[in-house]
Amino acid sequence: MSGLSWIVFASFFLLCYTLIPSFSSLYKNTSRHLCVQGDRFALLQLKADLNLQNAWVEENDCCGWEGGNLPVYIGNLPRLQFLNLSGDTLSANFTTFHWSSPFRTLDLSECDFTGSLTYLFSPTHSLEELRLDGNCFYGSIPSWVLNISSYIDLSNNKFDGGLPLSVDQSRVSGLTELYLSGNSHSGELPSWLYASTSLTDVDISGNQFSGQIHEFASDSLQTIDFKYNEFNGKVDLSNFTNYRNLSSLYLSNSGLSVVATKKNDDKLNSCSLEAVALSSCNISIFPEVLRSCNALRYLDLSMNSLGGEIPHWLQEMQNLSMLNLSSNHLVGNLGNVPQSMIALDIRSNMFRGEIPDFGNAMEFFYASNNQLSGEIPSSF
Repeated sequence: MSGLSWIVFASFFLLCYTLIPSFSSLYKNTSRHLCVQGDRFALLQLKADLNLQNAWVEENDCCGWEGGNLPVYIGNLPRLQFLNLSGDTLSANFTTFHWSSPFRTLDLSECDFTGSLTYLFSPTHSLEELRLDGNCFYGSIPSWVLNISSYIDLSNNKFDGGLPLSVDQSRVSGLTELYLSGNSHSGELPSWLYASTSLTDVDISGNQFSGQIHEFASDSLQTIDFKYNEFNGKVDLSNFTNYRNLSSLYLSNSGLSVVATKKNDDKLNSCSLEAVALSSCNISIFPEVLRSCNALRYLDLSMNSLGGEIPHWLQEMQNLSMLNLSSNHLVGNLGNVPQSMIALDIRSNMFRGEIPDFGNAMEFFYASNNQLSGEIPSSF
């Protein structure tokens, strides 16, 4: 059986599983037809349209279908709820596709699919999880996508335009994960995104979103990734430390200017951030609001306007393992570096003095374009 045939066979295996009462009953009666009428009709249509001579005959059960090309009509099988074709070398233009299967999960990621998704599903579909990342789909995101109740991944395609403004708030309120990175989306973020109360992860990096950003209603946020966009205005870093579950915050090259004006100790103690990327965010003072983020492991403050010496509180963060301070105006010596540090980038600053002994954990150290002197430590 060819690779493509195996893919399609596997897809129909699930259909067979839902139709067979038990394995033992199938073993006892292998001659019984297992196709419902709608499934048999869909396969006959597929066979005729693709001219598949040996793929399937009407006298066999649905599980004997061996495929050949992308089964277009698989999206119209009346009982199909789960379909995963991820990572396969399939190709098709979806512009004219209109599927009616009662899908709950659809995974077509990392294939060679293209086309518009405007008519793929009706607004009343039953999808809970959609994974289309790593394809060549284009056009605007149709409104039916925002009726998906749990998980949406459309990253690394060719989508453009703004996000739909009119959505069913009762549906989108249950959305937990949204991934739109690596497209050409533009415009301001819609109000429903901020109002969604169940969001845990939102990644819209690598687009052209603009305007100002606002606070999210969800207190379950774990990841916010807004890097490489065209936002404007200021954001207070302290607002992000208030999210008790937020572990990853990426705002680098987003167009935003980051400030940290609040110093409420009660809020600082609740900080759960582990990774913070604030490169090119017009920062001129070290954000002291991070000093109580005891779980912080990764911090990127490169390409800002930081001056003076590295503050003591930053040097004392014992879990910090990756720190990027390159392309600033920092002076003084490096001082003490946490023994947990495995990667340190201080390029293009004005540090002086000797390189300290970093211990055995350090794996990457970049220090070009400074004024360091003395001998290279023996630990190197």
